[in-house]
Amino acid sequence: MKITILPPKLFVLLLLTFFTFSCSDEDEQKAEEAAISNEEITRINLLVSQDLQAQYRLENPDSTEKAPENTFVSSEVQIIDGEYYLVSFSNETITTSLLKTETTQSGRLALVYSGISCTSSSCYSGTGCVPDKNKKDCTACVSCTRTLTSD
Repeated sequence: MKITILPPKLFVLLLLTFFTFSCSDEDEQKAEEAAISNEEITRINLLVSQDLQAQYRLENPDSTEKAPENTFVSSEVQIIDGEYYLVSFSNETITTSLLKTETTQSGRLALVYSGISCTSSSCYSGTGCVPDKNKKDCTACVSCTRTLTSD
């Protein structure tokens, strides 16, 4: 009976591969499980932008100025405290929208808007003000505008 021993280089490579996959960050693994479409990002940003303009008109009924447009220049999905968020940046504000997962017909996980966003200009660094998991409030921030929408 002959016992074959793995060459040391192959053994080290297999060991490193094992530790890489078993010790990867849980948030990284979670982020790979679900995806968001470009159409959904556009839809969320449009809903939030329209709501912010409506809120401006309600808060400034006598203003003859046009409501400021909130044009988002970039968006990215972030996992904050184990929840998915779409973080969208404009030139002056940051909007953080709570996402939820839904299973598509093909069995894949898709990220979709849960109906609450928080926008701030004074909390521009980091993630800005963030919707609470209860979908009713935004985290404390000096100036944070909550947007609630439903489809």
